[in-house]
Amino acid sequence: MRRSPEGIEAYLTELLPHALVATPNLREAAVLAGVALEALTDTGAMAEVAEQIRRGGATYVVVKGGHLSEAAHDVVAGPDGITVLEGHRVRTGNDHGTGCSLSAAIAANLALGLGVLEAIEAAKAFVARALAGGAGWTLGAGHGPVDHFGWS
Repeated sequence: MRRSPEGIEAYLTELLPHALVATPNLREAAVLAGVALEALTDTGAMAEVAEQIRRGGATYVVVKGGHLSEAAHDVVAGPDGITVLEGHRVRTGNDHGTGCSLSAAIAANLALGLGVLEAIEAAKAFVARALAGGAGWTLGAGHGPVDHFGWS
């Protein structure tokens, strides 16, 4: 992965200060915080990085831990502190678009009038259901989609 120092700086100074909710995965959070990915091995380390990124201007930062281990814990840093959203990892190759699905679901939940933390929790539950629903699908090659519509 090519990392442009100018691009990272633009994220930190031009984009994140305007964000209500930022949703970096572990790799993205490590880059934004300037730490090694290998340092993000537990929710404590994820919380430190989430808070560091949040201090840069985003109101809430959700560091997604779906690739961390057998667990799929996410860490939310917000104005009221740290919240760990626990989850179980769904073993599947059908995980294409989970980050985009999470952020879109957060935005939709906010538009429906949910509070920010409630919107994030509901979005995490939606993505977990979508992952579980599409886990057994065999569609072409590569990473397949999640079951957004609950067909399974």
